[in-house]
Amino acid sequence: MAKTESSKDTIQLKLYFWTNNLPLDQIKKDHSGWDAKKTAWNSGVIGLVADKRRGIRAAQVPFSGPDDFRKKLNSLLDKNGVNLIAMEKVQRTGL
Repeated sequence: MAKTESSKDTIQLKLYFWTNNLPLDQIKKDHSGWDAKKTAWNSGVIGLVADKRRGIRAAQVPFSGPDDFRKKLNSLLDKNGVNLIAMEKVQRTGL
């Protein structure tokens, strides 16, 4: 994906993974190649960045693992009126 020079062409999200209370001794033992400073839980917070031009207010929702992530992302977008369309659908139907 091309890097954009400004945020005017995007709807932005921020993704935060928790790093508190990691079992560092266990990580070092079980995953010797891992850098503990770059290790996090698979849960955290998805943040929707405010955009006045688009009428989007900042919002956050916590998630608890990969399965929950997609549900919470869809919920966050739905509650804030953000609609996503699939590129394949556009190319197929000419939307």
